[in-house]
Amino acid sequence: MPPLHLTQATYRVKYKMIDSSIHIPVMTREVMQYLSPQNDQNFIDATLGGCGHTTSILNANSPSGRILAIDTDINAITNGRSVLREFGNRIVLAHGNLASMQSVVNETGFPPVDGVLMDLGVSSHQLSDATRGFSFKLDGPLDMRMDQSTGKPASEVIKYTPEKQLADLLFNLGGERNSRRIARAIVRERSQTSITSTLTLANLIIRTVGFKNRRLHPATKTFQALRIHVNNELDNLEAGIYGALKVCCRGARIVVISFHSLEDGKVKRIFRAASKAGLLEILTPRPVRPCPTEIASNPRCRSARLRAARTAN
Repeated sequence: MPPLHLTQATYRVKYKMIDSSIHIPVMTREVMQYLSPQNDQNFIDATLGGCGHTTSILNANSPSGRILAIDTDINAITNGRSVLREFGNRIVLAHGNLASMQSVVNETGFPPVDGVLMDLGVSSHQLSDATRGFSFKLDGPLDMRMDQSTGKPASEVIKYTPEKQLADLLFNLGGERNSRRIARAIVRERSQTSITSTLTLANLIIRTVGFKNRRLHPATKTFQALRIHVNNELDNLEAGIYGALKVCCRGARIVVISFHSLEDGKVKRIFRAASKAGLLEILTPRPVRPCPTEIASNPRCRSARLRAARTAN
């Protein structure tokens, strides 16, 4: 029989964990191809993360091209100040999310840009920090907020959401087929004790549904759904793309990397609608996937999908 729960050490052995603290930017070659940065052009990296893509763009748009780098995680901004200090005033760092892009541009006085990059999802740094609560591999508080200065943590969602609404959330945002069973188990468990840690929730899900698919941890889709809900990711994504249209020059590039079908579907629909309205030219009729070599060296990128478009001239 499969184990009813996993300790942190057991998980490392069973799932052959890689060093999650190492940040590897995803699809850098494809990002540079479709973003096409040229000397002295200006860009926005709306999801700074570990600074990998930002560094590549800054190297390409030298000597005087600039980047406005935004992230909803204040830790990413703090890290960026150190990692990117060599670029001086060519880099402007700002705390904000995709939905606040236009206001950040106005507040910083940044000029219209020649391209915007959005690399969605959770960074390696966030996953490797147990205190952030994104990972079911590490025991920590059930938080999941990208911006810990605002909003409600996932533990509050687990504690107060009615059973049916919780089941719908897990199904709609995570594609969890066992959503009703998991929601029922959560409600039963929370009536007896608080569910405030990542491993407490992960082990509850394991006991509820078992290991039917050994390639995918049983808590994967539940954690995805909670993270999307806590951070309002889909609504922010839509606001971010439309915000990008307002801060781009004519002929500018918009590149979006997504990591699950909900995000990719949202990007696809927005790009198509903007194309029909004459606002965008779609450069990727189908999503671009990572090459086999990159997937082999960085398994986390295997679900990545890149879509790109160019604003009307």
